Amino acid sequence: IQHILWEARRTMAHEKNALYYLKNLDLIVTGASVIVLIILTFANVICRYIINSPITWCEEVQLWLFVWITFLGAGAAFRSNSHVSIEFLVDRLPHLGQRVIEIIDYILVVAALSFVTYASGLIVQQMEMMGRVTNILHIPYTLIYIAVPIGCLIMIVSFTVTFIERMRQFAASHGALEKEANE
Repeated sequence: IQHILWEARRTMAHEKNALYYLKNLDLIVTGASVIVLIILTFANVICRYIINSPITWCEEVQLWLFVWITFLGAGAAFRSNSHVSIEFLVDRLPHLGQRVIEIIDYILVVAALSFVTYASGLIVQQMEMMGRVTNILHIPYTLIYIAVPIGCLIMIVSFTVTFIERMRQFAASHGALEKEANE
């Protein structure tokens, strides 16, 4: 029995570990991409100014990395609620007013991200149909620009999850306040 329990704990720990990495895959890929971007940029500067022979394909890879870092990083920022917001006026409202503003904010942000997802999906389809590739490495532009709809979808999911969590917290705290008022 102890062996079975130990094996179950080990499996659960592995599943939690795998789930952690899956939930943070965008952040992991973004971090790795930033490291690669820094190394490539540094190497290209050394090659260009010291060896006098720049890495010709470096700019294409940097473009690819910049696009992916931007949109995957934005998804991670939505999940951790790290995006820029100005809450000066909203913080002065009563709790119910803050929640109403938060709901309106959620609707507007998801609508905008949905539009960008749709429009960027059309652009990716056009790039695929045209067969456009980069000049030196012949990387299909589809692989570069697919980051936009993927990143927007991650942002929508992340924002929805955090929105639901905040609404649950509000409902729980609001229920506790009502309970105290009734007692």
